[in-house]
Amino acid sequence: MEKIAGLVAILNDARDGVKEVRDLGPDAVAVKPGAVLPFVEVKPDLGAGEVLDSYSDAIGETEVTRTWSKTTPRRLLRKSIVQARLIEAGKMEAAYAALTANATYFARWFAPDRPEVYADDPDALLLLGAIEADAASIMAPE
Repeated sequence: MEKIAGLVAILNDARDGVKEVRDLGPDAVAVKPGAVLPFVEVKPDLGAGEVLDSYSDAIGETEVTRTWSKTTPRRLLRKSIVQARLIEAGKMEAAYAALTANATYFARWFAPDRPEVYADDPDALLLLGAIEADAASIMAPE
């Protein structure tokens, strides 16, 4: 865990309480006019392929804490790679037959502006299972 200390301005509205939390960088948190609280940023250790995803701010009596969560981005795979692997596995005819049997899946697969598919795409994995293709090898990283 990485902790970064700093300060944040909290703008108050007399009617609504805290109106907005504005990050002023590593140096500034006003709870009410003139009051300043320390700002602590907590970032998790990132493993291979993980990135910071989102954060939540908690305003306490003595400090403001921003806690980040992490995620592993979904992996994209070029459809041309998937097709080449299907051909190599002898499954392209079965895949084409399955796609042409469902107009929606056919349109999604052959959309010219979508040259990639997520490696964990449920529809792609379902199709691979239906044609008895080895999804792990077909959808493996390039």
